[in-house]
Amino acid sequence: MCSFATNSARIIWAENTITVLSRFLNSRLRRFYFQLIFCLLLLFSSCSGSPRHKKTYYRYRKGTYHTVRRGQTLWRIAKAYGVRVEDITRTNGISDPNKIQVGQKLFIPKATKKSRVTAAKSRRPAKAGQLKFSWPLKGKMVAGYGYQSGIKNDGIDIAAPAGTNILAANAGRVIYADNKMQYYGNMVIIKHKHQYFTVYAHNSANLVTANQWVTKGQAIAKTGSSGRAGSPRLHFEIRHGEQTVNPLAYLP
Repeated sequence: MCSFATNSARIIWAENTITVLSRFLNSRLRRFYFQLIFCLLLLFSSCSGSPRHKKTYYRYRKGTYHTVRRGQTLWRIAKAYGVRVEDITRTNGISDPNKIQVGQKLFIPKATKKSRVTAAKSRRPAKAGQLKFSWPLKGKMVAGYGYQSGIKNDGIDIAAPAGTNILAANAGRVIYADNKMQYYGNMVIIKHKHQYFTVYAHNSANLVTANQWVTKGQAIAKTGSSGRAGSPRLHFEIRHGEQTVNPLAYLP
């Protein structure tokens, strides 16, 4: 609707117009035209004018901004603010939660104040509790671990023909086997001894289910391009607790 000032101006204009017309009309026609013109002008004043722009959903949404620092991951940021990773990616239009840039500003929905986010240190744990992992498949590595042009990759990407068996890099229990992470598509996560975890993503199919125990070298999935992979590949990660590590340091 138009502002009050705009409506008032139009009503004044209507009254002036009617005053002029009244000089040329007899009393009966004058009353009729006065009622007709006044009603039409009121109708136009309430419906015309500049259309209102729709409010953007996130502009008025409760939350705060966070600037990404070196070593921070989307998972650590979400945990620090007590929100889901999916909420942050959807709000900020992030298609790949694994690739955020240092200095990037993220809107954290529902957050009431800034939180301290600890940075992940990519160092190799002590040998006392270190496991030996095997390659999950044979293929060409098309993306390495770490920062590249300010974007961090928490694992490595290995290209292989679609349908190639993906093998468990070590024995353990499957804690996730689903496709709820939009970017990664079908994904399997295995928990191993000494708080190690391995991640297998972009699968065309998962061959295991949550809470299932697997042995080293067992087929757990098949390669594909699910999620946002541009070609058949495996995204493979090794984590120690919440800390990402370079898989090449643990593979033969």
